[in-house]
Amino acid sequence: MAFGLAILGLYGTVAYSVSQRMRELAIRFALGATRRGVLWMIMSDAMRYVFLGILLGWITAEIVRVMFLPTFVPLWAPLVGFIVSVGLGVGFGLWPAWKAASLDPIEALRYE
Repeated sequence: MAFGLAILGLYGTVAYSVSQRMRELAIRFALGATRRGVLWMIMSDAMRYVFLGILLGWITAEIVRVMFLPTFVPLWAPLVGFIVSVGLGVGFGLWPAWKAASLDPIEALRYE
């Protein structure tokens, strides 16, 4: 449940960031930015959130494990969590990035 909330929070954060940056993105498009460049810019922001969350979660899990659970944990367990986190982070970060990349600069500037 916590993992689902984290992914939903990532989507909300990236979508809100894109909605707040519509004018900037429209100006970038008007000045010649490519859709691929804008997609890459938004996805790099989303992945920064994902990797920060993975790092903080890993540190917290290690502290809790050392303090309260001195048992053996398989080596592949953190790797599976990392792969799932990155995969879902890419999936849920791609939706707002795709929306930003398909922005029409004239309509966005007219809206503002």
